[in-house]
Amino acid sequence: YQRRVHGGTILLAPQQWGDLVAIEVDGVTEWMVQKDGFFAGSDDLKLSVASQGCWKGCCSGSGIFILKVQGKGTLFVTTHGAMHCLHIPAGAQHVVDNHHLVAWPKSASFTVKAAATGFRSVTSGEGMVCCFEGPVHLVIQSKPSAAQPTYAPNKSCLSTFCSVLFTIIGVAIAVIAQSNGIKLDV
Repeated sequence: YQRRVHGGTILLAPQQWGDLVAIEVDGVTEWMVQKDGFFAGSDDLKLSVASQGCWKGCCSGSGIFILKVQGKGTLFVTTHGAMHCLHIPAGAQHVVDNHHLVAWPKSASFTVKAAATGFRSVTSGEGMVCCFEGPVHLVIQSKPSAAQPTYAPNKSCLSTFCSVLFTIIGVAIAVIAQSNGIKLDV
């Protein structure tokens, strides 16, 4: 990223290979940024952690907790590959692989669903997708997020849900056993 300011030049580049995109935050629209996507921002921007809820968090590819950016100024986001800024017009839909989202307005209307249906959803390895309704501006990336390396198997939402569920069940059993004076050998 390069920009001339007050007779000088600002040059910014991420540590990893990948693009850097500037988003002008207008003071009205709040932006959501996937983990590892934030690079820098103007002093007037306020950063906070937001929850997407369990379903969108587990299945959207961004995690339950993501970065919320509000205020007025320039937000810089980075990725592990090339980035594309998309404008989806009113009435149009756009499907994005869940691991390719970088930034989107908090007000964006989207649902999370399986990339394939029926038996194909289990065997394809595709995982989940985010279906956005226009009008919306999106920033997407060409490669999966750095948190999901390409050599690692794509963890489906179902397997994530099952892991969390079994952990909760295990903790509940341990608490019940302990309250009843039963010692568990693990």
